[in-house]
Amino acid sequence: MFGACMPAWSSLSSTLGEAVRPHRRVLVQLAIAIISLAMLFGPSLVEHATNAANPRWFNDDSRIQIWPFLRYHDPTLFEEDYAADYLLSSMPAGYKLLYRCWSAVADPRTLSKVLPYLLLPVLLLATGIGAGRLGGKMAAWGAVALCLSSSYFLSRMSGGLPRSFGYPLIATAAAALVLGRPVLLAACTVGGAALYPTAGLVSGIALAGYLFILPAADRGQACHWPLLRRAAVVGITVVVSVAILWPAIRALEPFGPWIRPHEVAEYPEAGPGGRFETRDLPPYASFCPEAGSIISLTLIGRGRPWPGITGWMRGDDEADGAGIRALLFAVASLGAAGSILLALRDSATRRLVLLLIAALLAHAAAVAVAPALYVPARYAEYPVAVLTVILVPVGACGLGGLLAGRLKRPWLQPAAGLTLTIATLLGLGSRGDAETGLNIRIDSNDKVYTF
Repeated sequence: MFGACMPAWSSLSSTLGEAVRPHRRVLVQLAIAIISLAMLFGPSLVEHATNAANPRWFNDDSRIQIWPFLRYHDPTLFEEDYAADYLLSSMPAGYKLLYRCWSAVADPRTLSKVLPYLLLPVLLLATGIGAGRLGGKMAAWGAVALCLSSSYFLSRMSGGLPRSFGYPLIATAAAALVLGRPVLLAACTVGGAALYPTAGLVSGIALAGYLFILPAADRGQACHWPLLRRAAVVGITVVVSVAILWPAIRALEPFGPWIRPHEVAEYPEAGPGGRFETRDLPPYASFCPEAGSIISLTLIGRGRPWPGITGWMRGDDEADGAGIRALLFAVASLGAAGSILLALRDSATRRLVLLLIAALLAHAAAVAVAPALYVPARYAEYPVAVLTVILVPVGACGLGGLLAGRLKRPWLQPAAGLTLTIATLLGLGSRGDAETGLNIRIDSNDKVYTF
């Protein structure tokens, strides 16, 4: 009897072995990717977290937007404070609820320090998933590496402000488009309304284009949805988003009427020496110059250069050197060319293009009604930066895949993605910036701050 069972046992063992081996290989590849990224960028991230833990180092805007939440931690603070009333009234509902709940049990400044490091993995995972679906494992590794190499993402996420949610939300929306999951995209829209409305508007426009403009073959999970169901998803998303935004809109009414476009220049903070950057002031730049600026800010790391390589490429001026400009143009061109080729034959890439179109439309709307939809540049900033880190390695893999098919060399696809990613990291990127976003430092002997 035992002998009769042996063939069956042998067959079962063989089947299980064949099933386990691919999973083991995936785990090994994932471990190699994580370890390599940790070795390259881990020290800078650890140092950045250490700097952020210092209560005397913080993001400049947190001085305005975080301190009022201390009112919920200690009711004796900021009583009869007009500025605190205004700022708390203007906060997105979900963001305000998060900080209000936290402040009931702990200092809100602690959450502002921790939150960026909770949101960063969401950004990395979403960009990795999106790039991996389009270009394979090497493209996923490249997208995550470019995120960590850039000082721009963590700079905008530092401080635990509403804008800290912008990149994770937009990256998740990009992943939802690539994977063909309209419900997840709708969730990003609602989440944006609750946490950072700029991201919500871009995601909502992309959702409408996804369900109403794309042909059925490109709609992923919604390929068989009838028109009524698609309209219901968009309608419910709009209604829920407006319901979330409405209380904040009403809460601002006691502070005066909305500022009209021609009145912006009358306010000192919008003038010389004010708190706005030049690109945030009227007359607002069109979308293409904004996008070009964001691509440069995303790919050119401002932190520690790679020894001997990045410094040589950049010369004396790291932003304006001829080598930097040439390499930046080459990287952007190759990424765009490969992405266009992919879009011609891949529905997932075509869906992702909707994010760029949504950003363009949202930017145009923000310019038309400025400043009612906040600074128009933000509608280019978040989608373009996310698309850049995804499409550079994906586009390279697309070009490599074209060569691989013609030359019968499958290894050319991942090799092309790895080559362009490494060239971008060494020539444009950095090993991370341990001080990015922490642009206010109070001296330990400062008596006013201590008081």
